[in-house]
Amino acid sequence: MYLRKSKNLPDAWWGRFVETVETEGGPLRVQRNVRLGEARLYTKPLAKRALREHVDRANDYQPIAVKSQTMGKAATPFAVFAARWQEDVLVHKKASTAATVKGHINNSLIPAFGKFAMGDIDSERVQSFLNRLVAKASPKTVKNVWTTLRIMWNSAVAWKYAAGELRVELPKARKLRMRCYAVQEVKRILAHTKGAEKVFFWLAAETGLRAGELIALRVSGVDVKKLAVEVSKAIWNDSEDNPKTEAAFRSVCISSRLGSQLKEYLAERTDGYLFQTSCGNPWDASNVLERKLNTLLERLEIPKIDIKLLVHCVTQIGCY
Repeated sequence: MYLRKSKNLPDAWWGRFVETVETEGGPLRVQRNVRLGEARLYTKPLAKRALREHVDRANDYQPIAVKSQTMGKAATPFAVFAARWQEDVLVHKKASTAATVKGHINNSLIPAFGKFAMGDIDSERVQSFLNRLVAKASPKTVKNVWTTLRIMWNSAVAWKYAAGELRVELPKARKLRMRCYAVQEVKRILAHTKGAEKVFFWLAAETGLRAGELIALRVSGVDVKKLAVEVSKAIWNDSEDNPKTEAAFRSVCISSRLGSQLKEYLAERTDGYLFQTSCGNPWDASNVLERKLNTLLERLEIPKIDIKLLVHCVTQIGCY
């Protein structure tokens, strides 16, 4: 086994071995050179274990060959497995979920386990990782990272990269009381807005829809006669998809006053997004929260929520 360095390509471990092949002239010993993996992902012991699979296959010794299939997969670095898992599994998740999971993998899991072989990851090592993570992240974040790792581990077991289950103790999350605007504050917000912005904030306050659901509403989903709003889509990062959960497909009742406001706002318009730009594109949720709402709150001298908490409130639980 040797390390091959290159100016243009990543440094990589290579293995050299000899195997016997059958030819017309009889058995022939042939030298093979195989690329085992990038040096940044494989330590020398891991590269040796990966080479063993090629050597056992060349020896064609069945008991060892069968055993080495599992050993070879167990020797796969977590970083390599994570890349395969994202290509085969994560692509089926919604865009918002995929972005969150990628953040967990790239920011937490790869730094902690990237160079470890899948077979060397166990409950003790994961527990130590979670204990260290508590010092840098909230209990809620720790729980979410653990959930991502557990889902990946289930695939690893099914694909024979790992065996057994991971058992850990999670830190207890503190329940935070969200800052919600009082009725009088909401009235002041609505009194100092007009047009589309007023309708948007009014809908948010009365229905509790997530920001992604609000900007995905279409005119066809609003029934001003029956005083109902149909929620069937959500927009995240310019991508329109189904709502977050199955229960999020719903019809929400609105007041007669809001219905009248909607009717006036639509002015006989029958298609397109309820809140759209001059080009017909849906509003951007971040712009609504940061530029429109926060600017208004500063003008009215209403205390603002921290922007990260504000986004969480509106997009996750509809705190208005």
